[in-house]
Amino acid sequence: MTKQEIEFLATGVITWVSKSGIECRRHVRRGDRLRVRIAKQADSYELWDGRWSVLMPAKNIRIIDDKP
Repeated sequence: MTKQEIEFLATGVITWVSKSGIECRRHVRRGDRLRVRIAKQADSYELWDGRWSVLMPAKNIRIIDDKP
């Protein structure tokens, strides 16, 4: 799975979880971008930055097509 760039479509606090179960809250603003691995789940995406993951509703992010 390769990393893709996403853009957050809403402002708020999201809770990321590590593999060991530790939680980390991060504030994001609308328009913030992040390169993560993405796994599609029903109506959401699991975002993985290499250490932390979060389940994000599909309506709250936009996947940026970084292909030429």
